[in-house]
Amino acid sequence: MPSPTNKADGDPDAATLRAYDAHSAKPLGSVGGGPMLIFLKLHVDMFAGQPGKLFLGAMGFLFLVAIISGVVLYWLSGAGPGPGVVRRW
Repeated sequence: MPSPTNKADGDPDAATLRAYDAHSAKPLGSVGGGPMLIFLKLHVDMFAGQPGKLFLGAMGFLFLVAIISGVVLYWLSGAGPGPGVVRRW
């Protein structure tokens, strides 16, 4: 479970992930370090903090706009013989 320094508004980069035994509830130690932490930070914020998250969010929004506009333009062009028609080669 994440533990961000005992504050509701703690620094997300200071959060730790701890493992507990399922039967005795004893702490087993901290997990999520090493190379997996590097991959996590790369995919969440590109090692750029808040600006990296905003950049990835903007890129995701533009990707969504590109997909929707492509589908709309294809639909409006009326390309192809229609749905359910099998083309002979």
